[in-house]
Amino acid sequence: MGKHILVCDVDGVVVDMSHRWFEYIKSIVPDVNVTYQLLAPYYDFHVPVRGYITKEEAYHFWKQRTLYDNATPLPGAVEIIGKLKNEHDFDIVFASHVEGDHAKSKYEFLTRHFPVDGFIATREKGYVRATVAIDDRVEHLISHPSNVVKVLKETPHAQTERESAKSFSPDVILRNWDNEFIATLLSKVSQCPYM
Repeated sequence: MGKHILVCDVDGVVVDMSHRWFEYIKSIVPDVNVTYQLLAPYYDFHVPVRGYITKEEAYHFWKQRTLYDNATPLPGAVEIIGKLKNEHDFDIVFASHVEGDHAKSKYEFLTRHFPVDGFIATREKGYVRATVAIDDRVEHLISHPSNVVKVLKETPHAQTERESAKSFSPDVILRNWDNEFIATLLSKVSQCPYM
């Protein structure tokens, strides 16, 4: 068996940009009575404020060249991904959709905080060879072959809008980046033959 490859999404998985996105939207529509709790269930934050803000205005946030320059990893993510790399011999590959000019900022954020064996900017994550795939979007996890251990990162927003993905059952649900997650993940990996 070759080395294990962990393919990990970025947004919502190792960093939470949702509060910053909310603040950005509020700065555009300060007179609209909208709270983070109202927006959080929606993966696409512009949905509850349609008519007040266009999708293009809302998504401009994701195109900022310095978007990740001051971002902070989710609690435990740095330590646990480091352990998977250093103690369990995983290659760490981040696969994430990139909007506009923020690719460099996202890559620099990752290399500042995590061991990075690869970074792939793509929406088509199922084409990336993996032993384990971690994502907060069901659509991306179901695109991987059946022998990949699929880990769904728990988030406050809706995981899918597609009916075909609503019956998806992940191999592991990632609630917290902690040692319990590592134990559960390694158990699943040992039961799942890799390509």
